[in-house]
Amino acid sequence: MTNIDIKSRGRIIRYFLSHCVLAVTLMYAFNGCKKEIDFKGNKGALGLVTKGDSKSDNAGKGDEPEPEFVPVNSEEAGKGKDSQPEPPTVATPTSTPTTTPSVPQNPLYAVCTQSPTKGKQGYGKCKDNHVVVTINDGRYQEMTCCPLPAGVLSSVSAEKHVARSGTCNENEVATGMQTLSSAFCTKIVTEKYKLSAPITSTYATPSEGGVMGIIARSYHRGDTCICKEGYVAIGGHSSGNNHCADKCVRIEKK
Repeated sequence: MTNIDIKSRGRIIRYFLSHCVLAVTLMYAFNGCKKEIDFKGNKGALGLVTKGDSKSDNAGKGDEPEPEFVPVNSEEAGKGKDSQPEPPTVATPTSTPTTTPSVPQNPLYAVCTQSPTKGKQGYGKCKDNHVVVTINDGRYQEMTCCPLPAGVLSSVSAEKHVARSGTCNENEVATGMQTLSSAFCTKIVTEKYKLSAPITSTYATPSEGGVMGIIARSYHRGDTCICKEGYVAIGGHSSGNNHCADKCVRIEKK
């Protein structure tokens, strides 16, 4: 065998061996990369922490909890697997305090309507515990007094039948008429009662209905100034014929 053949064979052997070494090296390198990729693959391309594909991943690791899936750049970020959806916000209705309606202390009209005069009398002071509910509409000095339930008007002498020009003072009601332009006034028991805002009396005719119509018909042709049922006078009378300027209020429980 010539020297040339020997050299050629040597080169071929060295070439083959070098490629074998390279192949083995690449195989090991490939296996190492594959393991590295498999190890890191559990984290995901975006850095997400995911649960392993099998329970074998945790073999030999004791009772360590499996990693949770934590989304990144998501509205659900920061919410664990055990977090519950927040209940819808329900508006709490604002409670409105309730108040007991005031109970009016109506005059005892039956006492008036059952009497022969229907409670009508001339000017002066009403009986104790009586209030003015009707006044003649003109210059005739006539009025009607009806009783109230007990304990509504003051029993203090200085607060009873006080003469007032025009209308009564605050917390007072008419308990008589002194002249065409002045009234006798008595204070109510303010610890228990109060007065409503005043309204103007109504001119009554013979066709007036209800209990006030019965009282009004005791007057000449029924033309008179009546307080609305449940109201009492506080003065303010005018001597003008067929004209009513008298003021009336309702007595209410506090």
